[in-house]
Amino acid sequence: MSLSNKNTIFIFLSLFFIFGFLNPEIVFAESTCHGGAGGTLSTGINSGTYPEYYGIGKLVDDTYPNSLTCTISKTYTCPSGNTTKIYINYDTESGYDFVKIYNGAGSLLENISGNSGGYVWKGPYSSNTLKFGFTSDSSVTKTGFDIWKIECIAAAGLTTSCNGRSTSADTATLSPSTSWQTVSGSLSSGTDTKRYKVSVSATGNHEFSLCSADGGSAGYDSYLCLFNSAGTQLASDDDGCGTTASKITYNFTSTGTYYIQISGYGTAYGSYTLAYRRTPPVSLPTMVTDPADTITGTSAQLWGHISNDGGAPTGARFVWGDTTSYGSASGWTADSYYTGQYFVVTASDLTKGKTYHFRIEGHNSAGYGYGGDAVFTTKPDAPSSFTATAVSSSQINLSWSKGSGAYLYHGQKKNWFLPHFTL
Repeated sequence: MSLSNKNTIFIFLSLFFIFGFLNPEIVFAESTCHGGAGGTLSTGINSGTYPEYYGIGKLVDDTYPNSLTCTISKTYTCPSGNTTKIYINYDTESGYDFVKIYNGAGSLLENISGNSGGYVWKGPYSSNTLKFGFTSDSSVTKTGFDIWKIECIAAAGLTTSCNGRSTSADTATLSPSTSWQTVSGSLSSGTDTKRYKVSVSATGNHEFSLCSADGGSAGYDSYLCLFNSAGTQLASDDDGCGTTASKITYNFTSTGTYYIQISGYGTAYGSYTLAYRRTPPVSLPTMVTDPADTITGTSAQLWGHISNDGGAPTGARFVWGDTTSYGSASGWTADSYYTGQYFVVTASDLTKGKTYHFRIEGHNSAGYGYGGDAVFTTKPDAPSSFTATAVSSSQINLSWSKGSGAYLYHGQKKNWFLPHFTL
């Protein structure tokens, strides 16, 4: 290239930059949003430094182009339990170009479009995590947007009252599993109370117990209250353990945050151990049919037991009949039997000398369980009018009247050296 050509290019570029600086309407459109590095924030107002938290256009640098989809920012994380707000200045084509606000999981919280007329607060958003994005359509651009501040807002203290004792403080967070866990503490006076936040991760029955049988204890006349996340009382109990100790069993239909609060009845106070768990899922009961006994001609005692109650109180009954279709049944008991307990019923009005089938059946909240089939035979009546007539030195004729229900007879001579006989 000749020297004159080089000089021409230099002069052209110099004039372009001078002209460009003197004429701010000549700009280069950006192709991506600035900022978006993500990070951990603290409770309160967090101010970004240039290029702020996220932005594009003249509010940050130059105009934004048409048909743009910015890369979504990384996640900004406030402390757990916080809600969030953003301080934003925006000027976009209303209804066509959008600043997008997401939670950390990528769910859209809000589309922002139009002109704010300066920096304004947007939110609050229920999530403690935020991400940002931006899209423009194929025509008309504006001056852009800038997110300058993010506010992390701590949840307001929730006040609950149990049996006249109020608190807004949580002693600890409990996360129930299907195994019993415990937490211990004490009430220092007749007005003291302790509250625990409960993180419920699965629906179904949960137990909160001061009963010794569950691993809990209370050295005073206790009182328990259960609340939802809004502070509405869901359940309460005074003497659920059958003593002065308390127990709440509650069926949660949704996961989330709940609160269990420990108080005393009246002015009672003292040390406690709270046992808690998510009640294991109930399964069908396992029933075992045991041998019948006390068999007479018209009745028999039918025995069985609950090998495993499946995790819930179990009702029981017996069925019996001359086939495995049974046909007769005792009434169902209340659901009051547990693992290891035996159940007995007397079957009556039976036929003498007859073989019967029987089995135990169980029922709990999960459904029905069945024991195996077993049999017994009722006793016939003894023979009557027995006579023996000597016919010769080698023959005796025997006769008798058959007892009711008898089908087979067995005889035995008094002389043990002679053979028995069966008729």
